[in-house]
Amino acid sequence: MTRMLLQWPLKVGAIALVLWYFLRDRIPEPGPWIVAVVAGVLLHLAYAAVMTEIRRSGDARLLEKTMRGELPADGQRSVLIGSMHAEGQVLRAPFSQAECLGYSYEIYHFERTGTGSRGTTTRVVDFSGIALAPCAIRTSLADYRLLAFPFLSGFPERTSKDEAYRERAAEHIRSTSFEKVAPLFGGMARLDRAMLEAEGAVKKDWRFGTSDDLGESTFMEQIIPPDSNVCAFGIYSDAQHSLVPNTSSDDRALLLVAGDAAQAMLQLGSGMRSSRRLAVWTVVPTIAVLGVMLFAPWSVLRVIPGSGLIIEHQTQRLKNALGKNDLAVIVETIRYVDPNLAFEEGARTPLMLTPSVEAAQILMDHGARIDTHDVNGYSVLMNAAERGSPALLQFLVSRGANVNERLPANPETTALAIARDRNTPAAVDVLLKAGATAPAPGGDD
Repeated sequence: MTRMLLQWPLKVGAIALVLWYFLRDRIPEPGPWIVAVVAGVLLHLAYAAVMTEIRRSGDARLLEKTMRGELPADGQRSVLIGSMHAEGQVLRAPFSQAECLGYSYEIYHFERTGTGSRGTTTRVVDFSGIALAPCAIRTSLADYRLLAFPFLSGFPERTSKDEAYRERAAEHIRSTSFEKVAPLFGGMARLDRAMLEAEGAVKKDWRFGTSDDLGESTFMEQIIPPDSNVCAFGIYSDAQHSLVPNTSSDDRALLLVAGDAAQAMLQLGSGMRSSRRLAVWTVVPTIAVLGVMLFAPWSVLRVIPGSGLIIEHQTQRLKNALGKNDLAVIVETIRYVDPNLAFEEGARTPLMLTPSVEAAQILMDHGARIDTHDVNGYSVLMNAAERGSPALLQFLVSRGANVNERLPANPETTALAIARDRNTPAAVDVLLKAGATAPAPGGDD
């Protein structure tokens, strides 16, 4: 359990790092990190749910075999079906004082940080513990001792804030020697080690804080009643004539399911369905969001709420890439941007700012139109004539640009006139060979 908990942030971190690599240019920082970490947590949660479903499915098949009379095999995961009986004195639960063969408990309170809608409520555990009396599982074949504290499933948890519970909890604290441990991982590590002890009797009590004040505390306990029908899952040891924890697996504790075989089968089935639902409800929306960010075209993004941030970021990246003639980034970003978007104050489109034939080809392959105009009426060819690239002008003319189009506000302004004003003879020569003519004074040819 501890190993699994310690591996959890490492696995989430690895997933998040991979996702960040692919998301790093999709949205502004720190967006890629936030999305990657959240998606990493959800994907790992889905993975854990799937693995739990697989384990419980295996336990259900194992239970079916045992119900058909299959005997426990030494060193193999097995199930014992029977009832729990004490081999000596029974225990009393710390708060309810109910007779039991084993119990676990927690004393916790809630802390509020922040104010209003920004505030959060945190559950803080102050004390916890487990105990197991020497006991055995009586099956139709023989009695098998339960040597280690199991993971309990189907045994009701009783939670209360009653004054009677508070008084008994205070007495329990006064009369008990607690082991001081660090919160969260410290407590999990102690519990993990305690559940691996196979001595037949266990009693562990842990303190996480320094205060004995129980004024706002909640008291929870879970017990194993005497003579309970149970199904116990674990590695069978012929030498110990018992189930033992599996020290080689992340899912190492014994599993004790309340009820007979039929009831245990229902619990396992319910657990499998819950794990399946959790996997679906975490992985589907996560994959959908990542798919939109990584693969959705601009025509889809523009109708999805919140996707404007992606389009805005990619638009700025496209502007920068056009300025540097970075073809790789142009290819990457144009998918997120309307190729005919007027993305400057002058309402110039990406094609009007293209610096090269290769960039223009990419833009036109993605739907950029050659017949657009900026806010002042300048055509794509006129904008290209300002930069004077002969190859680009020749390419645009070959793709249908009107070589003799005039500026509506000033008919004497054509692509040829602009090239002459910029003193670019090579550009002028390309336009003349393409059929460009100089307009006559007053706007007539």
